[in-house]
Amino acid sequence: MLAGNKDTIVRSIIREKGKAPCLILYSDSQLEDLKHMCCSGLSIVGVDKTFNLCDMHVTVTCYKQIAVVMEKTKEPPIFMGPIYIHDNSDFDIFSNFFNHLRVKLIDADTEQLFFGTDEEAGLVKSIKTAFPESGHILCIRHLKGNIKQKMIDDGIDKKDRESVLDSIFGDQGLVHSDDDICFDVKCEQIEDRTKELSASFHRYFATRVARTIRDLWEGTTPPGYFDKGWTNNNSESLNHVLKSAINWQSKPLLDLIVIIEEIVETQFKDLQRALVSRGQYRVADSHKHFEITATSWVNKTVQERERLTKRFKSYIPPDKRVITSTDGMMNVIKPRALGKKIGQRKRKINERTTTFKKKKD
Repeated sequence: MLAGNKDTIVRSIIREKGKAPCLILYSDSQLEDLKHMCCSGLSIVGVDKTFNLCDMHVTVTCYKQIAVVMEKTKEPPIFMGPIYIHDNSDFDIFSNFFNHLRVKLIDADTEQLFFGTDEEAGLVKSIKTAFPESGHILCIRHLKGNIKQKMIDDGIDKKDRESVLDSIFGDQGLVHSDDDICFDVKCEQIEDRTKELSASFHRYFATRVARTIRDLWEGTTPPGYFDKGWTNNNSESLNHVLKSAINWQSKPLLDLIVIIEEIVETQFKDLQRALVSRGQYRVADSHKHFEITATSWVNKTVQERERLTKRFKSYIPPDKRVITSTDGMMNVIKPRALGKKIGQRKRKINERTTTFKKKKD
């Protein structure tokens, strides 16, 4: 009944023998944002499973809506993406969700799409299977935390724990290796060190951690991933919003769906209101040319407003790192210096070179 209502965000109900039904929720606007924004590499899709929203698990996706900023913080708001309500949390169950999204994004270029998760095996495997051409990154905070907790469980003292973590994540650590040789040497050094500390942790590092970090190091990752470290704080922030909306009390499934619908609808209404500088968002600098006055908005027809909103939401700002050749046939990464001297601020053609005369003795 839910999926048959054209106005509901319930897009699919999956029934399998012996398992509770799974629900896939999203609006047209959420799917459009995935295509235009996330598939263009402008925002990472965070995926996180949360508990105690209802009697089932709720896996929430989220992304940064870079077309606007929060009026108070001047930071892009975190928008809710497609949501999956499910019982089990194995590869088969998660695959239903991501295979569904794969079909809906079939016409989009997903090579620049990035998913960010924790280390839940079934979740990670289902994403990589459904989107083999897309990027996948792990939450650095969770990765560090899991390694640290394993060392605590194995009785490794604090000083040695900090030393091992620095050898992996520090400025000269494994994740910052310059090439394959450096990576192998540093990995061998860490293995030798962990062998002295704990046989159990040594096996854990050699069979799991080293392989996980190598996959991340060799794979395509967003700029600054290892330097700044991506975390799923955005997902957890959105989970907090959901739990606040239900007043921290588990809700019946149908009530939860209504609450989710209201949150999604409010986010996109506020996104539109930003065009006339109203509501909690303001148009980002990259989208300023879409901003109009409230009077201009009122004087437009319904169709004109819809076209403006659609262009606003689908606009992809040009990549400032890329420059186009004069014939428009080639795009290349812009050199950082652009042929200028150190400290030079004027155009090269206007910059004079000053030669200082030697003083006579």
